[in-house]
Amino acid sequence: MTPRRALVTGITGQDGSYLAELLLEKGYEVHGMVRRSSTETFQRLEGIRDDLVLHTGDLLDQRSLVDVLRACEPEEIYNLAAMSFVAASWSQPVLTAEFTAVGVTRRRPSTPPRRLRQPTSTPGSVPGSARAQARPGAAASSRPSE
Repeated sequence: MTPRRALVTGITGQDGSYLAELLLEKGYEVHGMVRRSSTETFQRLEGIRDDLVLHTGDLLDQRSLVDVLRACEPEEIYNLAAMSFVAASWSQPVLTAEFTAVGVTRRRPSTPPRRLRQPTSTPGSVPGSARAQARPGAAASSRPSE
């Protein structure tokens, strides 16, 4: 049986890394989209990085997003990319909206996943679980995670 394939945007963030871990435990083939950056921020993926397929992409660039979708052909997409520093989300509301809501709409309509998941909470509105608080590297970042 072929494993289900999922794409997780925001995979380097706290929620994205936990979701990737859960999906791997359920037998999924997990792909993650990460932003280009001069420094890698994969500490939350440390224990599972070898089991993931990471793609460089940007939710604000439709071509980049389409390239990632073509490369991984996901059956499910989990959009967890967001501004992870609450203060920045208030001072940059348009950019925050682009990452958390509008960005994922740039996916190519002709390649719809079977399921698209979008979180309903806003950054900082859900208190961290005991597991999240105990996990190294769970501190908030001032940069959006993708």
